[in-house]
Amino acid sequence: MKVEDVNRCQIQEWYPRFKLVSIRTFIHELPESFVQYLLDDSGPFLLPVSISNEDAFPNRIHNPEEKEDYQVSEGSGDEAEPLSPPSLPELELKIKESIETLGGAIFPKLNWSAPKDSAWISTWEELEQKPR
Repeated sequence: MKVEDVNRCQIQEWYPRFKLVSIRTFIHELPESFVQYLLDDSGPFLLPVSISNEDAFPNRIHNPEEKEDYQVSEGSGDEAEPLSPPSLPELELKIKESIETLGGAIFPKLNWSAPKDSAWISTWEELEQKPR
């Protein structure tokens, strides 16, 4: 199987052809700055700041006595720069608009959640092509 074959399975590749027989879908491209933030593993992952101040997990139980689930290590004597989560106002507005247009309830569909998730499509159930 070739890389092009696997790439054809991405939703933005097949949806235009099958949208008449598929559920209504909006495709949002992530800003490059956010993709880089997701790829950066130098610190804790912080959820983006919402422009509408909405809690990303409104149903969670808040326990004020719980400690933070991560610790920021101090630099080498220098004052450590406080971590600031990203802000993606344009993307947030587009997504909110899409949710409203779709009736207020959605489920996200990603290209692949992880590379291993796409292995099922390979005839040999691996990501690397075997020599012939």
